[in-house]
Amino acid sequence: MKNKRCVNIVNRKIILLLFLFCMQPSTALLASGDNLVANLKFKRFPALNNLPSDEIQKIYQDKDGFIWFATRNGLCKYNGYETTLYKSNLYSPGLLTNNSITCLADDYDHNLWIGTQEGLNILDKKTGEIKKILFPVIPNNVISCLLVMRDHSIWLGTDAGLCKYDAENGTFVVYNRELTGGVLDYTAIKSLLEDSEGDLWIGTWSSGLYRYVPSTEKFYAYPTMNERNSAHVIYEVGTVGFLNLTTPKISGRYLM
Repeated sequence: MKNKRCVNIVNRKIILLLFLFCMQPSTALLASGDNLVANLKFKRFPALNNLPSDEIQKIYQDKDGFIWFATRNGLCKYNGYETTLYKSNLYSPGLLTNNSITCLADDYDHNLWIGTQEGLNILDKKTGEIKKILFPVIPNNVISCLLVMRDHSIWLGTDAGLCKYDAENGTFVVYNRELTGGVLDYTAIKSLLEDSEGDLWIGTWSSGLYRYVPSTEKFYAYPTMNERNSAHVIYEVGTVGFLNLTTPKISGRYLM
């Protein structure tokens, strides 16, 4: 136990030193950074001039290599040569539940899951057919994030809670305090991440950071991390070491 404690202290010091180094770059690094920014040049692809909106909320590359642009006024697919637009309009009324696309994810059955400001859509990439989903069980139907995990489970983060797709019954399970052992209640979910060990990390608007372990079906909550207790974006950046080996793992390896 004493050795483990020493390892924890060493890892904490290493991570803290790395953090301080990143927060205090040298004058040479700052100077080179300024030169780099000054020399940056951007080129606009002519094929992307026809996007329905300049406000792009997400850019996503699916398992087939296509690039998808989620805009505030429709969804575009780019195949390397031209774009294809998916949106509800006079020519295709009701094609999508809403034209403001918020998030994208593709599953292992060639379906693209499309989250919007009002409901969920599932595009069959083989047939081009779109299934629209507006379930009362999905809290307020504002889909903020989507995640397809390696075990093929599909998770939704909404503005009022966490949901999991029940493929067998074609419906959704909404996770509240009762289903999470009193850990996670209805709250705005802003980010979902599956880490290298298969755990699900859940970032919220102002309720902190959570983790779900599929093998045990248990949820864990983490201490307040900033003034707003917000975890909008989560990335796994490598196995630096754990800050605590006796309680559920917490980051040195995650940036929020």
